[in-house]
Amino acid sequence: PRGVMPCSALYATWIVRRSAKGRILYHIGAPVAQYANATTRLASQLVERIGARFSANPGFIRQATETIHRLATIQLELTFAQFSAIDRQATADALATQTDDFEREIVTVLKDMLGHSSDVRAQATGAAVSARGMLGKASEVAAAAEQSAIAMREAAQTAAGLIRAIE
Repeated sequence: PRGVMPCSALYATWIVRRSAKGRILYHIGAPVAQYANATTRLASQLVERIGARFSANPGFIRQATETIHRLATIQLELTFAQFSAIDRQATADALATQTDDFEREIVTVLKDMLGHSSDVRAQATGAAVSARGMLGKASEVAAAAEQSAIAMREAAQTAAGLIRAIE
């Protein structure tokens, strides 16, 4: 018939709507227990009305009751699945953010270490230059001390020669 949706499309639409409702309930912070109680209460009221309206047909009431309870269970399951999916996504997003933050921190630490490494290399180079300069000065002092020692020895020899000449 025209305008009648095929069952599979109807089910798909119902599932999409239930899932959307689950996302809405999650985002407004609806308490899970309160939603479950409301859904159960609504199913019970529907069963009572069907029982009153079709009291002469217990087989139909039984089938309707089972169907209503199954639908309520599926509805709750879809809603809770959405809650769970949103929580998992939020956890994944938080983990991705933490991973990005960690990677940025590592890059910063490595850059700082490389910068400090350059500073240490520059200081080591400066220390090596200073050490070479000190070695050069120490070498000059040693040469001057040697010359002074030679001059003192010659002066002592000269003084000894003068003392002998005077005697």
